[in-house]
Amino acid sequence: MRTYELTTIVRSNRLEEGKEAFTAILAKHGVTIKSDEDWGQKKLAYAIDDQKEAYYIFKIVQTEPETVEKVTNEIRLNDVFLRSMFVVVDEKQAS
Repeated sequence: MRTYELTTIVRSNRLEEGKEAFTAILAKHGVTIKSDEDWGQKKLAYAIDDQKEAYYIFKIVQTEPETVEKVTNEIRLNDVFLRSMFVVVDEKQAS
């Protein structure tokens, strides 16, 4: 298993739906959540789908590398999410 930082941007007007869907997607694929932070609503640098503000969710997760693509694809298919990004955490820096 590898450790990843996962940042997701959710539409402000569908926040509760987005949080529930996000948790369900991660649970469906067996992703382990190590840390969970809500960064809150922020103004976007540029409009995405006519949204000027959105809600940011940040998680540190552990999963297999092949699961990352599956989770990313499922998030892309759900229109409540504007953007999402996995970043591999360097284990040397994390310790």
